[in-house]
Amino acid sequence: MNAPLVFDVPAQAPRVLCRACGHPIVFVLTSKNKRMPVDAEGEKRGQSHFATCTDPKRFRKRDRVKGPG
Repeated sequence: MNAPLVFDVPAQAPRVLCRACGHPIVFVLTSKNKRMPVDAEGEKRGQSHFATCTDPKRFRKRDRVKGPG
């Protein structure tokens, strides 16, 4: 199994709560200039929040339920 990717969390980055699990996260820019949530606190700090969230499917485009029309 591969080690999880860890991202630098800037000290000034605003912390927000994950809408699915309520844990503190920050958004960082990936190498492709996309915003990605990473854990902001604890021993998982800097790790992709998709790896630690209790409900990551809620945010995957392929798992979203399409509305009418």
